[in-house]
Amino acid sequence: MTDSLQILCIHPQDETTDFLRPIGELFGDNYIVIPTRDESHQEIINRISLASESSLIIFLGHGTQSLLYGAEGINYEKKAFITIETSNKIFINKNILFVSCLSSDFLNKSNVYYSAIGFGNIISSIKERNDEAELITGIYRQVNKEGIDLFNICYVNSIKQSLFLLLTNNILFEELFSYIRFYLNKEINNVLLNKNNSSRTEIARLLFEFRDEMVFKKNLI
Repeated sequence: MTDSLQILCIHPQDETTDFLRPIGELFGDNYIVIPTRDESHQEIINRISLASESSLIIFLGHGTQSLLYGAEGINYEKKAFITIETSNKIFINKNILFVSCLSSDFLNKSNVYYSAIGFGNIISSIKERNDEAELITGIYRQVNKEGIDLFNICYVNSIKQSLFLLLTNNILFEELFSYIRFYLNKEINNVLLNKNNSSRTEIARLLFEFRDEMVFKKNLI
C-alpha cells in the first residue's frame, strides 16, 4: 500500500481541520495537503482520476451531502472541490474513505466506487455545535470546546489505529469499518470511566452518534 497510485490521502488546507493531520501523516509522501490555489485542486482531481481502479482514496476535510469542500485561507474562500458529478467521474471502481460531515449521504448519491466508508454529521467545533442548535435541532449540546476537542481526538485515534492495521496488511479495506467501530467503543468506555470529566456523558453521546451514523457501502460491479 505504498505506491502513490495505490493510496492517496488528500486534505485541503484549513486550520479548522488541522486536528485531522494525525490521520494523514500515516501516509508519508502519499499525504497531500492541498494549498489555497485553484490549480492545486484541479491537479488533485486529475491525479485521482488517473489512479488505478484498486486505489484507496482518503479525503479529510469539510463536506455536505452533495459536495466536498476545498481549502480555505485568509485570502482564499472555501468553495466546492468535488461534487457528485465530479465524484462519479473520478472514483470509478476505487475504494474511498471520506472523513467529512454527511459523507454517508454523499455516498448514497454515487454508485461508481467499489467500496466506501462515510460518516454522518460531525460536530467538530463550537461553531458546528451552535449551527446544529440554531438551524436544525433548537437544542444546544451541553459540551464546551474542551469536550469537543476530546471528541475529535477520540475519533481521529480510532480511524488512525484502524488505518495503521490496513497499511501494515493486517486487515482488508472491507474490515476497516468494523475496526473503526471497535476502537470507537474503546474510546467511549475510556471517556465514561473518567469521572473527573463532567462532560463525559455528552462526549460519549457524540462518539455513539459518530459510530452509529458511519456507513460501509460496496457496489457489486
